[in-house]
Amino acid sequence: MSARSPAVVAGPGASRRYEVVLDERSLYCELKIANVGREPFAPQCLLHTYLRVEDSKRVMVHGLENAKYVDKLAEDASKLVDEDMPAIMFQGETDRVYQGASREPQPLTVRPEGYRVDAYGAVLDGDGAIEDELVADVVIWNPHVNKSKAMGDFDDDGWKAMCCVEPGVVAADRPVVAPGGALVLSQTLEADGA
Repeated sequence: MSARSPAVVAGPGASRRYEVVLDERSLYCELKIANVGREPFAPQCLLHTYLRVEDSKRVMVHGLENAKYVDKLAEDASKLVDEDMPAIMFQGETDRVYQGASREPQPLTVRPEGYRVDAYGAVLDGDGAIEDELVADVVIWNPHVNKSKAMGDFDDDGWKAMCCVEPGVVAADRPVVAPGGALVLSQTLEADGA
């Protein structure tokens, strides 16, 4: 498991804090984007979670059945598609954004490796009280052969030993953070049986 620095796009007046807690059984990451400005904004953020796997062609990601997603590789990359498979498999280059508002608020599991990804999001008001809870969007990504070879910072065969299950707030329906408020996005990664 690894968690890289989160990607964040927010308006002027955004203050960011990223916290990572590692113990013998899990990795906890929390990103807080506070609006210290005068105008509301709708931030985008993504927790870059790269999971080491033995063989990405055998990996199955469970927990996204019936969710709506955008396939970033499709001819119409804005069209919403209903996920009708009980598990996502990496049969080629994969780049999908699953909308949090359309999916069940449940942890995602990655088989056969046995990872569990549990994500949580909330919008806080100026007093730190929860204004709204949200189910995180999820990006499922693997560059596969050709893209892997074209990436300067990626081993040619690196796609075989990884998959990304990245919680975030990236869909068009992302929440607005009022001045004084904040968006909090967190994830806990652990191995089954931990």
